[in-house]
Amino acid sequence: MLVGHRKDLSACIVALFIAAVVFACDTSDRTLIATAADITVGTRVVIVGGNGQSVFPNTPTAAPFTIQVLDTTGFVVPGIGVAWQIDSGGGALSNITSVTNQNGIASTQYTAGPVITTATITATVNGLQPVTFTAFIVAGP
Repeated sequence: MLVGHRKDLSACIVALFIAAVVFACDTSDRTLIATAADITVGTRVVIVGGNGQSVFPNTPTAAPFTIQVLDTTGFVVPGIGVAWQIDSGGGALSNITSVTNQNGIASTQYTAGPVITTATITATVNGLQPVTFTAFIVAGP
């Protein structure tokens, strides 16, 4: 009986090897997307735009603050809720919550407060390490 199982196991191993070779040799465009259920250890939030901008008081930044959620293998995770919060420096956000799009991207637009200072804004995804943006509110022309 053990011999029959070895043959079955051998056939499975050969089939998996062939499938792996075909997949590796396939040059067609493959887009792999994770889902909200894929939030696990190693999933991370990364800043992809808007950090470190200078802005005049009571003026929106030139670019929105933008993050991307990636799973443990680096694939994008759409449909994830993001909470945005001003930690210091005052001002306003276009939205305090957003959801990652099909590319795992979420953003908010920051409008500086009236005081010359450094503002910090945090993007938080439940269960993941938050990221913090900085905006430098500088004197106008």
